[in-house]
Amino acid sequence: MSMLSNWPPIGPRAPGAPAAADAVLWPVMEEHLAEAASLFDSLERAYDSPRLTLEKLARGVEARWLAHIDGLLVGGRGVYETLLRPILEEPDPGARGRVAVAAAVAVAVGACADLSPSLRHERREVRDAVVDACAFAGGPAFDAWLEDLSGPAGTDMEQVTRARLMARRGLPAPSLVAWLQGGDLALAREAARAARGADARRHLPVIEYAIEQDDAELREAALVAGILWGSPRARHACRARAREDFSRPLPILLLGVLGEGPWLADIAAKAEAPSPARWAALFGLGISGDSAAIDVLFRDLEGNDGVLAKVAAQSLSLLLGIDLRSDALVASAEKTPLPTAVTPLPREAELPDFDPVAVRRACEARRGGLPRGVRILEGRRLTNEALVDVLIRAPMRRREPLAMLLAASTGGRVRVDVRTKTSKQLRALAAAKAAVTGT
Repeated sequence: MSMLSNWPPIGPRAPGAPAAADAVLWPVMEEHLAEAASLFDSLERAYDSPRLTLEKLARGVEARWLAHIDGLLVGGRGVYETLLRPILEEPDPGARGRVAVAAAVAVAVGACADLSPSLRHERREVRDAVVDACAFAGGPAFDAWLEDLSGPAGTDMEQVTRARLMARRGLPAPSLVAWLQGGDLALAREAARAARGADARRHLPVIEYAIEQDDAELREAALVAGILWGSPRARHACRARAREDFSRPLPILLLGVLGEGPWLADIAAKAEAPSPARWAALFGLGISGDSAAIDVLFRDLEGNDGVLAKVAAQSLSLLLGIDLRSDALVASAEKTPLPTAVTPLPREAELPDFDPVAVRRACEARRGGLPRGVRILEGRRLTNEALVDVLIRAPMRRREPLAMLLAASTGGRVRVDVRTKTSKQLRALAAAKAAVTGT
């Protein structure tokens, strides 16, 4: 078991007291820090892997990251104060992994006040690193610190970033209305990202206002919140943005969450291939649960673009439940050359080439038994219970939009953070299963 969850707080050091550093093997601690920083970046990439599942993630990169964090914790007060606290006092935007490691250890040892410079930092890379690390490492004591409003208020940015962390930790976010309506664009963006954890009744009018703003980052963060809350205005804006601007794939993918299969099929036909819009449209078709999308996906599965074929195969698997890990569906020929004109490629490019004839045959075998007139997921009627089942075992790449769909279909009542510690995710999914089945 990792020490991250049960390490006693360090607390403040008495003035003039020396750090207990005599017995510390500093080259070993530096190596733990370097490895943990690199592995944090690997962990973040793993959340978008089309191959890894929760189980594989827990046994692999997450376990290695935690082992190096534990190595730093073994060093005690001297290692934290000498090696890690300075990173938080003057965070380097170019060293995101080191900032995240320092933040995770600060949470583990109860030095939450040391997070302030990073939580209010002007660069989003720094704030994001701390939010991601603290969402992963936090526990009840950290949550209590987040919710404690009796201490110093801090800057506006610190308060808004803290609200985003509260949303990630599943805590009710405080009022964000003033920041969403204010003139500081960075604050408004941060508030919109936190809004999905806030009270929808209080925040929906200002979120719908933010959906119409010119800044794409603000608009899209607000769009996600509005869709999760079931806003018709957000749905209309999503349709309009997806059809008008192919440079922004998120609204296109959100059409899949909304079940807008016909719109996605139209975008897939109009968007240039390969392009982020085309990839998003094909991926969205799988999430849409629209059985009419099967023939659209067959066209790209059997086309000449290797990446589009892989994305189409993933979506067919999501619709029909075919197992793409089967050797019978993997092509034996040499891998198809990947296009170089459009970068970055989607993560599906990492997958093996699939045999289009074998994949189509497997799909056709399941097609006849599909339920009629309803959204489908892995060959059965799409229900909240089915969504939870798929979230437990699906590749990481598919899980974020599926979690959005679960939140939207439950009116925001069931939320699962799919970019945090695997044990926390499994507990949240168990609770979600109980909530949607009434058991």
